Parts: sequence; C-alpha cells; structure tokens
Amino acid sequence: MKTFKEWYAENKEDLLRKRRERYRKDKVYKAKQRAHARAYYDRVERVTEPKDRRIIKSGRTMFLTIGQLSESMNRDIQTIRAYHRNRVLPEPTAFDGRGWRLYTKRQVALITKVFKRFDEGKLKSLAEVAEIIFDKWERG
Repeated sequence: MKTFKEWYAENKEDLLRKRRERYRKDKVYKAKQRAHARAYYDRVERVTEPKDRRIIKSGRTMFLTIGQLSESMNRDIQTIRAYHRNRVLPEPTAFDGRGWRLYTKRQVALITKVFKRFDEGKLKSLAEVAEIIFDKWERG
C-alpha cells in the first residue's frame, strides 16, 4: 500500500496541471482561491510581524529596497538573501511594516562599492568582503 507521499510524488504534475486548468477556466473557483490567498496573507502578516526589527513608517531618511540594492550590485535578490544567511552582509537596520529589508543610501553605496572591488578581483573571497562591510556598516 502506497503512502500519500509516494502517491503524490507520482501524480504531482498531473494534479498541478488539472488545478491550473480549473483555475483558468472556472471563475468561481479562481475567485475563491484568490480570497483564500488574501485571507492567508493578511493572517500571516499580522501573526509574524517581527518584534525585534525597527519598522520605518516615515522620516527624513530615504530607504531603498532589496530590489534596488540588487540592481545596483548586479545580483539577483535571492543571492542577496543568501549573503544575509551566510553572514556576508549584515541584516539591515530598518524594515517596513511587511518585514521587508530596507537599506539607507549609504549602506547601498558601501555594499555596491565593495562588491565592485570583489568583481574586479581586488578582493579574493567573500570573507574579505564581509569583513570590510561589517567594519563600515552604518548602525541605525
């Protein structure tokens, strides 16, 4: 007798294809799924709001998002998140209400400058990059 996990592994693609077809064709089903996703997003957003992060709602400082940082570094957003996980980049000092990372212009300039040197071969390892960035990181 197969477990559900085994059955799902065998039938996953067919099941997903059928769901996508139904989503495209059935307007009632699509509306129901979108309402469910919205309710889930709203519930998770309230429950998981970070307590230890500084949330910026207004102020004079201009903040840039991780997307803007990725463009200036010429790297993918997922790569930047990996740099945070691997402690190449420190966590930003500011987050918005959704928990998204926000960087000051100085932080973006520092990261971009150091990674440009790394790309040019002037820095040999990500450990060197991390050391420079952590030494000069702007706090608060």
